[in-house]
Amino acid sequence: MSLAAQIAAIRASAAAIAAQCDALLDGLLPPPGAAGTEVACAHALERRTPVPRMGASEAWVCACGVEGGT
Repeated sequence: MSLAAQIAAIRASAAAIAAQCDALLDGLLPPPGAAGTEVACAHALERRTPVPRMGASEAWVCACGVEGGT
């Protein structure tokens, strides 16, 4: 097998891996605008209290009671 053919095979393998990663991310991440991803609170960040928990390290709760970052 020539060097050019080996490089082409490596590129094809890398493209397949990238496609697999994209498919995995599509399955893991909710689509934009999905239920539960929008936050109904527009208060300043200073009113939010961090409430990290397993699986939601960026979670917070606002003084008004709205939760986000889950």
